[in-house]
Amino acid sequence: MMKPSAAFALGLWVGAVVVAAVGAFYLRGLSRKAGEPAPQLARQLQDKAEEIQQLRQEQTRLQAEDLRLRQTISELKSNLDARVLAETQRETREERRRIPFRSAGETSSPASAEQTVDESWIADAVANGDVDALPQLQAAALQGSEAALDALALLADRDSAEALTHVWMADSLSVTLRVRAARLLAVTLEVNPQGEQLLQILFVAQDADSRQIAAALDGLVNPSLPTSLGVPVPPRFQTDYADRLRLVDILRAQVTDTNVLASLNNAREELVALTAQDRLQAQ
Repeated sequence: MMKPSAAFALGLWVGAVVVAAVGAFYLRGLSRKAGEPAPQLARQLQDKAEEIQQLRQEQTRLQAEDLRLRQTISELKSNLDARVLAETQRETREERRRIPFRSAGETSSPASAEQTVDESWIADAVANGDVDALPQLQAAALQGSEAALDALALLADRDSAEALTHVWMADSLSVTLRVRAARLLAVTLEVNPQGEQLLQILFVAQDADSRQIAAALDGLVNPSLPTSLGVPVPPRFQTDYADRLRLVDILRAQVTDTNVLASLNNAREELVALTAQDRLQAQ
């Protein structure tokens, strides 16, 4: 008969062997699973990646729709404002005309009457920074006054470029002035809280006018304010070339037209140089 101590030792040895055997079995199973590919997991990851991509595309589409909706609302508001301003200015418009002296028998043509419009008040409004003149300037710009449009840009820091934005988006604005307004919109980007969004609307629109896009790009890289007013006006805000460069990068990611993209790439090169130059001057 085996002694209790020997039996106990034998039991421990057998138990250890059993535990080792079981452990080896599970380890072989785990190593086999780890070495095998997981096609189901790979498919799941691929499905998730495609779903994320679709969500990003849907987000981009919704943002574009939101921009178009905001543009429509702004257009409706600007058209209403233009009608109200045009009506209020109808009676006072004649007071700004110069009536030249005419001898007996001399007649005047409608063209000569238009050339006698007195726009000296526009230069005075800009020189004095007259915010109260903004409604009259907006109405005059919608009626085709290039000087009034320039004045709205020169006073853009006084109303956050709101009047200039309304004129640019108005349906009644002539094609020539709309192109000029697009450039002025880019020139006054730093003082327009909606400037970036408005330029994105312009650049991503399917029916965008290439002349407006070219004018806006010129305004981004060359933010000077040449005007037809003939009065020297000191700049009232600082141009931020780094911020303009950031906007161009945003536009490059949104634009699909190859010609517009090439123009944006050229503008980016110019803005990179201007940003570096601006930083050197700041040091």
